[in-house]
Amino acid sequence: GDWRGVAISLVNLNVAYYKKGELDEALKIMTEAKELCLKYDFKYVIIYVYNGLCELNLKLNKPDEALKNAQLALKVSLEIKTKDGEGMSYLNLGMAYLDMDDLDRSEENLQISRGILEELEHNQLSDLYYFMGLLSVKKKNNSLATDHFNRSKEGYSKMGDQQNIDKVQKELDKLEK
Repeated sequence: GDWRGVAISLVNLNVAYYKKGELDEALKIMTEAKELCLKYDFKYVIIYVYNGLCELNLKLNKPDEALKNAQLALKVSLEIKTKDGEGMSYLNLGMAYLDMDDLDRSEENLQISRGILEELEHNQLSDLYYFMGLLSVKKKNNSLATDHFNRSKEGYSKMGDQQNIDKVQKELDKLEK
């Protein structure tokens, strides 16, 4: 059968559960996808799986597990030389380090991600700018945070992503106070 197609469908299904906040179900689905990818050696798909597991574990307050998955995603991305995989993996490493309050390592990884994603004009740039904004807030650089949040909001607006526009607006409102 088309197990690669099944793995990709599981990744997409995970996104739906993730967006609805059903994280345990999303985790179960991603674990299934991971097993399929490892069994059949779907290197490209597993990058998405590891990065998805990173984001899930961050939401579940398991930063160590998140970091481990982002590192695995990066390892495979470098191995098969996929730029978008690298860009997403560095972004997730930056998110994990930010979550752990390791601001220098967060910034280092977010900057590497930025270089790659801007070159690719990648659709995850809005996410990147959002996390660069959060990092800037933690570093007490509110004017830079505002710039990053505005770039993020602009990207989400182009995609018509109201949920994320609202999320960014909340951060901008906090900065106004």
